[in-house]
Amino acid sequence: MQCLPPTEGRSMEQIEARLSGVDPDGNQLPYTDVLQHRLFDTNDVLDLWILNGEIDWQKRHVQTANFTLYKEGEAKGDYRVSPMVSQGGETLSINHDCQKPLIAEFFQDILVRKALNVAIDRETIVEVAYDGFGVARQASLTPNSPYY
Repeated sequence: MQCLPPTEGRSMEQIEARLSGVDPDGNQLPYTDVLQHRLFDTNDVLDLWILNGEIDWQKRHVQTANFTLYKEGEAKGDYRVSPMVSQGGETLSINHDCQKPLIAEFFQDILVRKALNVAIDRETIVEVAYDGFGVARQASLTPNSPYY
């Protein structure tokens, strides 16, 4: 990878395609040989770039809450929205090393952690925090994982 000279809020990198994948016609993947990163101050700017069809591929800073906005702009912006399946997820973790002894003792009690596990309404969290995108589950492998 070689960095190219930056231009007005953009940085670019020359890349060499070294993936083993090819498309059905035998063309080496990926189709691009330059990555371009544009700087922006707010997500509103990124949203406008997406709607204008100025972004070829983006994951970072794309907000699930704007999924409908992005889908409605697909035809006009000449782009496609493709939700990604992730092996990761959001996980609630207990601070077992809290500096306040009473709180630390409380969270170190296995019965408290089991009660929290049962009490957490994962379906509501998915619906409210992630606009219904995702699957309510424990911190475990997903069915599409090769290790499932």
